[in-house]
Amino acid sequence: MISRKSSATSGRTARRLLTWAVAATVAACGPVALVGSTAANAAVGHRVTVDDPENHYENPHTWLDSTPVLTSVYPPAFHVFQVSAKDGVPWIRDPRTTENSGWHNLRRIKNSEGGYVTNITIAQEVEKLLNDKKAVVRITARVAGGRIYSTLCDVTKKLPPVGYLPCEDWAAISKP
Repeated sequence: MISRKSSATSGRTARRLLTWAVAATVAACGPVALVGSTAANAAVGHRVTVDDPENHYENPHTWLDSTPVLTSVYPPAFHVFQVSAKDGVPWIRDPRTTENSGWHNLRRIKNSEGGYVTNITIAQEVEKLLNDKKAVVRITARVAGGRIYSTLCDVTKKLPPVGYLPCEDWAAISKP
């Protein structure tokens, strides 16, 4: 606790202590980073409300998530894949492709119904890499109305610029 005294020396000491406390807090919290959809929400200023767990986010016009993906075990190769739902359209970015800055429309998945996507996430399926030696990502998306769908995409090779994407059909998970 810092007490206020009238002497100039104690005032300087208090300022130093306060400065040190702020610097220590920043130094301790500095390495902490927001990732994935948390960072996307923070970046666009969406407010999370604990009072309403059923609807704890605003429906954003753009949603973004990313994950590092080990696409090759030997030699090891990591690439960061992103997914986004911009104005309801789901996208995946393969950093290895150059066409359209690497962004591919996920409606190019065979039998996609084209629902308005409000949330989207991506994660690597490590089991597929260990067992099948394939780099596979799971993409999960919530559409307007609340239904949640998921697909698996093989990203061992770079995604093709045209035609169907190497993904399974979207499968409904649940309706919360």
